[in-house]
Amino acid sequence: MFSKKTTIIIAGFILALALGTHLGLRWYGSNAVEEKRDASNDGSVRVIDDNAVDAASENGVEYTESGFAPKEIGIAIDRGLGCAIVLYNQSGRTLLLGLSPHKLPKDPGPEYPPIAPKERFLFDPRFTGFTELSFHDHERPELQFLVKFEPSCR
Repeated sequence: MFSKKTTIIIAGFILALALGTHLGLRWYGSNAVEEKRDASNDGSVRVIDDNAVDAASENGVEYTESGFAPKEIGIAIDRGLGCAIVLYNQSGRTLLLGLSPHKLPKDPGPEYPPIAPKERFLFDPRFTGFTELSFHDHERPELQFLVKFEPSCR
């Protein structure tokens, strides 16, 4: 059907195409990893100044007797406190923060420390594989807020 010369040329072309595709994907993959590292600050610990925490309104959530405000917040590495949230307890009682859905005797996820009245709590709400999570008052689980993670905080 094909001559030996034609078969060798076709095989060489397919091999060159496969090699080019492989090298192209490796190059693209390494650039994507570098971009991800740049977005996450090279994995280093980001220290946030206390004054910056007080001044950041974008990543702040207030808790009062009537609930959380705002009820939904989006976080990104390049806004406000980055991927951290500061929760202000403006109520007259201690807040026990829990990861939704509410379950007795213990909510899923870590046990967050109690937040005393008029105190604040700075935390990183992220968990691998999630694009959004809800948090609630463990004693009044109907009071909750939603955190949406921009791609830079996933």
